[in-house]
Amino acid sequence: NYDPDATIDDGSCIYGEIEGCIDSTACNYDEFATIDNGTCEYETCAGCTDSEALNYASSASIDDGSCIYECVYPTIIYTAFCEDDEPTGFYVEIDISDLGNGAPYNMTNNQNSEEIQLSFNGMIELGPFDNGDQVLITVASEIYPVCLITSPLLTLNCISDNVEEEAFTGAKIFPNPNSGEFMINAGDHQGSVTMDIYEITGKLIRSEQFVFFEGANHHVSLQGDLAFGTYVLMLNSSARNEQFRLVIK
Repeated sequence: NYDPDATIDDGSCIYGEIEGCIDSTACNYDEFATIDNGTCEYETCAGCTDSEALNYASSASIDDGSCIYECVYPTIIYTAFCEDDEPTGFYVEIDISDLGNGAPYNMTNNQNSEEIQLSFNGMIELGPFDNGDQVLITVASEIYPVCLITSPLLTLNCISDNVEEEAFTGAKIFPNPNSGEFMINAGDHQGSVTMDIYEITGKLIRSEQFVFFEGANHHVSLQGDLAFGTYVLMLNSSARNEQFRLVIK
């Protein structure tokens, strides 16, 4: 253990053979060892060594092939709804069917300070929110901070002005999954209807306006416009706003 920079001998000189790990690529390499004693290990310093990766580990010296470069976002469907006995506000039902690669996530919204950790598939209910509030929900990965998605703006008015609401027949999309060619049955929607299509990240990628006739089928062609995957389709009319999961394959 000769030290060329030392000018005063402190009595620490070691002579003879020293046992330890002599493999310089090992996590526990001992530069002073002269005899390998079989203790070399390669796990405690293994990880992603690429600083461009989402999971870069600055302490890692051995690359274990675990580097991740893309956010795989969770698949979430948001549905705003009213409770019959609570007309002063609305709720949002959240259906998580695929967590992607960033779990656990932290879920927040722009209307209150509530925070929920997401680490499972299933259903969550938020609310109540005041009638007319425009709710934006943000889902951010706790392990990859750059991976976050936002919901479409969610709003609803549950006040019925004391008029009993008639049963409403919602729209239907078929076939689904599809190749980008599908039909929308209008149900009880009629007149001007806006169709918005969002990526699961919350980004609006297409918006069209149609004139619907009650109960009629409307043909939609998106072939070549959307990549294979899962999207959120929202129909907005004067009668009601509805949300669907659209799968292109």
